[in-house]
Amino acid sequence: MSRLNILHVVGPQSGVAADTVVALKNWSGHRHELVAVAGDPLQYTQPALTTATTSPPMLEEFVTQADVIHFHGSVPQIHGCTFLCKKTVLHVRGSLLLPDGSWGLSKGDDAQGLEGFTRLAGAYPSCALSYGRPDMRYLPDILPISDWLYRPYRQEKPRRVCSYNHRRRVKELAAVGIDFELLRPYWQESLTLEYVRRAFAAAVDNYSFGHWTRFGLACLAQGVPCVCYIHPDNYDAFKREVPPFIPTEYGGTGLVEVLQRTLALPAGELSSLANYGRFWMKEHYDPEKLVWQWDEFYAELGD
Repeated sequence: MSRLNILHVVGPQSGVAADTVVALKNWSGHRHELVAVAGDPLQYTQPALTTATTSPPMLEEFVTQADVIHFHGSVPQIHGCTFLCKKTVLHVRGSLLLPDGSWGLSKGDDAQGLEGFTRLAGAYPSCALSYGRPDMRYLPDILPISDWLYRPYRQEKPRRVCSYNHRRRVKELAAVGIDFELLRPYWQESLTLEYVRRAFAAAVDNYSFGHWTRFGLACLAQGVPCVCYIHPDNYDAFKREVPPFIPTEYGGTGLVEVLQRTLALPAGELSSLANYGRFWMKEHYDPEKLVWQWDEFYAELGD
């Protein structure tokens, strides 16, 4: 396999892409660099290359050296560079399960203008359905689970629930005695994740997207059982080894009952559920293994 120079380009929100590129730099058979739109370079630990830390000539040199330009989510303008390259990839995140059972796009996502790219990729298998493009390839986010696989918390946790979403459910859950806390938007910070690990017996990822999110995977890795609705179209990403989310129904129907049953489990059963989540993430979301899927994708571009 020939070694390619790949430049990843992201807009203002680069968190997941930055984590992915860090893993690619560590284990990929190709060379990777990431440049991001950023008003404040202190916003990132990765990437080091942002609007504020690059110059037009520097960026042009990266583009000239690149064999592939991999756009994450959009095609931003950085220093007016158009990122012209022979091979381009557009990697989208938009995928939303609609109430009628079809797949659509979130507000602000656009299915137009996809024809000019060499390859299309999606963060979820259902992206191909949402965009109406069966040629779209699933490429998994590569998350820093090694930072989240803390040692199991041995003490019994408070029977409380957390989420980053679902504000409208707070009063409903409180009415039946479920202590439900909404986390601040920047829940990815290490101190917040440590708080989640110690202070909650369960978490709610989402039940209206049709897929998991970074939050749900982080909870499983930390040994926090997590409720989520995942449509079978997205379970295909894991083949037979489906992630051990606690299932609920689309739209959150039955969420109260699911949480009540989970919180009422004996301490030993709840601990076993938590430990299996950690085990599954360690075995099946190993960053080094996931990089193989990306390298196979790039190998096709290099042919």
